[in-house]
Amino acid sequence: MENDITMYRVYTDKNNLFKKSFLEVTRDQMMEAGNLVKAQQYAAYSGFEKVSAEIANCTTAEQLKPYLPTESA
Repeated sequence: MENDITMYRVYTDKNNLFKKSFLEVTRDQMMEAGNLVKAQQYAAYSGFEKVSAEIANCTTAEQLKPYLPTESA
């Protein structure tokens, strides 16, 4: 498969998600970025599942306390 250079509209500032610029990138670069994001999503979901199981196993309010917000809404 060719590694054509293409113009993709991508986020260029992680602090400003409204800022998207056109960048010249290759298909391989886009695939690599996608694989990195996929790995990050799996890691985040794994962390969520771990905390979710810990919360589900709480049997007292005291055990649940570390998972509650420090201030009310």
